[in-house]
Amino acid sequence: MQLFFEQLGERCQQIKVAAIDMNTASAREVKQRCPKAEAVFDLLNAVVLYRHKMADRVRVDQTNALWED
Repeated sequence: MQLFFEQLGERCQQIKVAAIDMNTASAREVKQRCPKAEAVFDLLNAVVLYRHKMADRVRVDQTNALWED
């Protein structure tokens, strides 16, 4: 990502929105290089995070149900 921004140079100042992965390194890089840009999470990463959270919830609920029996 760093190389990408280096190649853009001053054009980074014109970027208004940047779709990024859901990690702090990406958000930090966008904020530093493109101060006018709003960082948004791409749909793939949002869906993957949601699926993981839902699977974790199901596992916890199933484990609790087994302990209650």
